[in-house]
Amino acid sequence: MQSQRTIKIFVVLAILALAGHFSLVLIYCFRDFAPPKVQHLSDRYMVPCFHQNWKLFAPDLPKYNAELEYRFAKSSSWSDWADVSAHSGFDKRSKIETVEQGFNSSLSWQILNNYYSVEGRPQFDRLVSSPSYADALFMTLKMHQLKYGEKPDSVQIRMNFRFTPAPDQARNFQSTYLEFPIYKPEDN
Repeated sequence: MQSQRTIKIFVVLAILALAGHFSLVLIYCFRDFAPPKVQHLSDRYMVPCFHQNWKLFAPDLPKYNAELEYRFAKSSSWSDWADVSAHSGFDKRSKIETVEQGFNSSLSWQILNNYYSVEGRPQFDRLVSSPSYADALFMTLKMHQLKYGEKPDSVQIRMNFRFTPAPDQARNFQSTYLEFPIYKPEDN
């Protein structure tokens, strides 16, 4: 008698545990329909053991690699173009490079959606008024200040797009640049 009661309790607890598990999985999968508190509970349960970052399948190759480059003028002489983070001494695997790539992605989106021309002349009004451009310019000026300890007279940024060839094509990369208008920092 006692063993049947124990088995019944075990079965009920197992069913409740499975129901709870599958409920949290469903909430995690369809999180947009759940209240924030329920989402948080589901995240706390799912992320440590069950979250998948979907790197199991072959990666979708990026169409291009975007690098933020800049040059600066000091005493009416322009420097050569240089990668913003690398020029300041940061490695490709550094956190600063990760931050720069975030700005690059945002600025690339702006270029794709807001760059246009009128009568064959490029128009930068939408791009330079975007927060993405302001972020990239701010990072550039801060990296320059970190390296040289002073503001440049003028600075110009550009995006260097290096396109990825198709897997079955020759291994030659094509690059193109989009140079933004020259920016002259104001003295504070």
